[in-house]
Amino acid sequence: VHIVMDGVCESSKTTTQVNRMKSTAQKAKEIIRSSNIPLNCHVISILAEWSMVEAIDKIRDSIPNLHLHRPLRMEAETFIDAFLAKNHQDAVIMSDDTDCLIYKHCPGFIPFKSLQFTRVCGEVNTLAGFQYLRSKFCRALFADEEDYHLLSILAALAGCDYNAEVLESAQAVLIKSDIAGMRVKHQNTPTAASTFQAVVRYIRHFKIMYGD
Repeated sequence: VHIVMDGVCESSKTTTQVNRMKSTAQKAKEIIRSSNIPLNCHVISILAEWSMVEAIDKIRDSIPNLHLHRPLRMEAETFIDAFLAKNHQDAVIMSDDTDCLIYKHCPGFIPFKSLQFTRVCGEVNTLAGFQYLRSKFCRALFADEEDYHLLSILAALAGCDYNAEVLESAQAVLIKSDIAGMRVKHQNTPTAASTFQAVVRYIRHFKIMYGD
């Protein structure tokens, strides 16, 4: 079992991370001040990583071959891809980060929130979850499961954590293009779904025109 945590992000993502931390802190304040705390509230502490590392250290001796990786300057999925490529290993990846789909050696991932535990006589008997496979996404979006390299373009144009201002400018041009073929309503007030649809159409257009 290998547990991988994110390292220091690129400078182009710093603004996004700071904004997320501010949003998380604001949500925490609202929940603390509220007398009616919703059951589905989800606020991650800024210090959650330290708590996780401490918990892993406590159980490490009781679980054989448990390894913790904390890369210095790369995100977890980048490390996982390089690790699998170097060691030529097949693996089941559990993560809530969809970025896993754009890496060549990461065939897919199982979201933590999809995991279900079945207990028999008070003990965990089975663990199951829903697996997202890159090959199925490629087949559905680009009609070829080998077009995994197009997913990185899709991810960059549809929305990512890097260079947000440049991304917004590109999306504004793309969604109003003739190639995207979006309705005027979606051009003027694009939603996340309509932006994604426009990006897929854009990429497929040039894939058909120029091939790989």
